Amino acid sequence: ESGLALCDLAGSERCSRTHNTGERLKEAGNINSSLLTLGKCINAMRLNQHSKFQHHVPFRESKLTHFLQFFFCGAGRVSMVVNINQSASCFDETLNVLKFSALAQKVNTHTNTPENSPSSICGAVEREAGRPGRRPAQVGHGAVDDDRRRRPAQKHVGEGQEELAGCLGDDPGGRVGG
Repeated sequence: ESGLALCDLAGSERCSRTHNTGERLKEAGNINSSLLTLGKCINAMRLNQHSKFQHHVPFRESKLTHFLQFFFCGAGRVSMVVNINQSASCFDETLNVLKFSALAQKVNTHTNTPENSPSSICGAVEREAGRPGRRPAQVGHGAVDDDRRRRPAQKHVGEGQEELAGCLGDDPGGRVGG
């Protein structure tokens, strides 16, 4: 599945300066609220990249972030274009936009394969089997027989490849992980 989303997030607008009223004022408030939630999501995703404890990412707090969740979770590419105003009267807003974009730039939106997924297991087993000079694992005082160790791993890899091929719709004989 693929998708393309183009979002013009406008800007954090100060109502006192724009003199908006009625529907425009309400729209500016909604934009500011969505931008605040987007900032919370980006901050939580950034924290989750470097923490064992996974912080809640509040995607459902706004329509914008709920919609963009698909992209932020690695299902697509994310690009951000930032427009700033060089006027001295817009210094505070420009500084905030630059801080926001610097934080957003540090977020990795590519999904990490879970350690127990079939493709990850297959890759780990293939890497381990392909290491030059690999010695059998030591158990107690003796070496474990390679064949005895290899058979369950090969069976597990085969099952994982079949499961992965079924999920991806690939032919069962296809090579996984490379």
